[in-house]
Formats: sequence, C-alpha cells, structure tokens
Amino acid sequence: MKRSGWIRFAVIMQLLYALFLLAFSVYLLALTFVWGFRFERATGLILAAAILGAPGLVGLVGWLGLRREKLWGWSVAIFGDLGLLAILIYSMIDDGLRNIDWDMAGMTLVSAIVSLGLFVPAVRKFYWRTIQPAQLSS
Repeated sequence: MKRSGWIRFAVIMQLLYALFLLAFSVYLLALTFVWGFRFERATGLILAAAILGAPGLVGLVGWLGLRREKLWGWSVAIFGDLGLLAILIYSMIDDGLRNIDWDMAGMTLVSAIVSLGLFVPAVRKFYWRTIQPAQLSS
C-alpha cells in the first residue's frame, strides 16, 4: 500500500520528536555532571532526564514500528506520546491556571500535534488496515 503524505508526516514527526526527547535528556544529564552531584538541582535534573528520556525511547521504538508499517508501532507510539502529553499537561497546570509556564505550554503543544498526527484518519486507517483473505478459486 502506498504511503500518503499524512503517513510520511506522522513517521517523520515521530522520529524528530523521539530524537528531541532523547537529546534533551542527554543535555539535562550533561548539566548534572557540569554542576556536580552536590547541588540539590542535580537530583531534579536527573529526574527530568528520566521523565523525558523514557518516552523518548518508547517513541523511538514506536517510530521503528511505524516505519515498518506495523500496528504495534502505531500503538507504542500512541502510548508513549499520550503518556508524555498527560505528564506535560499536568506539569503545565500544576501551579494553577493563572501561573502557566509558557515554555512548558509550547512543549505541550508540540506533543499534542505529534499525538494528533497519529490519529489523522489516513494514518489511523493505514495502520489499522485488515488483511483481506485470499479468494479461494474452485
């Protein structure tokens, strides 16, 4: 089956998103080593790196499945993306709706766009297609 532009968009966005999450986690870990483990912030950076790195790894595995046109890849990508989206939404509104961190809002918006890209009807139908049984000839 030929891939449409929506499917290519979803696969590329999933790859870029997973690589961004992994690169950002490595950056946070590098900051931890620069500051050293003496500071209280180092623990927070390690936790933030884990919170962003785990969905990054899940997203990368999902991307491999999307690239191979497998339903499990679509499911893994959705699971990872929606899980991180929920964490980001909670983190954004944790201090109250009057104290929204706009940097966090931007990251949440990017996460929502990547997640919604997998729910576009063309993409969803492509990965949820059923294999038609072959016609038996008499």
